[in-house]
Amino acid sequence: MINRFEKTSTANNASALIAGFTEGQFRKVIFYGTAESGGSAKDGHVSNWPLMAVYAEHTNGDVTVYDGLFLTAARDNRYSEVAGVLDAALMPSSCKVYFGSKPLDFTSGMQPDAAAELMLHQPQLPLDSNSRAQYFKLLSPYLTEADFKSM
Repeated sequence: MINRFEKTSTANNASALIAGFTEGQFRKVIFYGTAESGGSAKDGHVSNWPLMAVYAEHTNGDVTVYDGLFLTAARDNRYSEVAGVLDAALMPSSCKVYFGSKPLDFTSGMQPDAAAELMLHQPQLPLDSNSRAQYFKLLSPYLTEADFKSM
């Protein structure tokens, strides 16, 4: 079954993903950074773009799509939520973690199965401590994680 995550607050959104990693609920996760244009009202204000989007395959075979105004690294307090999710994703586990290597078109206007299909057919690279900066550049084209940490 393919579901779309029901967003609440960015803190709760981040906590849901972190719990999925720490509780071993995921088999495969793919992180994306959205495009910087082309979104809709479901994607929030343009000043928050690009957004984090996620495809998560659970150990029971279900899939959850996390998209729309889910998480962003547009500001310092939002960066810490994204960093927490990435830290959890890189903890040792049996979950395979990847990232889309180019910006993803906005998927919040699609049905969850169509969004998942689009996500799966994007070029992907393994996410690890060495490639994390490459992924983060998709979320924050102008500031690195080191820049945010020094603020």
